[in-house]
Amino acid sequence: MTHAVPDRPDLWSSEHWRLNYFENRAAEHAETAGEDYAELISVSDGEPGCVATITYRVVTAV
Repeated sequence: MTHAVPDRPDLWSSEHWRLNYFENRAAEHAETAGEDYAELISVSDGEPGCVATITYRVVTAV
């Protein structure tokens, strides 16, 4: 998926907040697509003001 990354310094105060932000975007995208769970794999171009490519794995509940 792609996502326009906001230019908000508070989101980038630590690696923890950065990863949390992208994990939440992946989870929202998965939920919208009717998927059960998204596990974040990678983020490319995830800098403020860029369009990031977020890769996640779909995990289906059985």
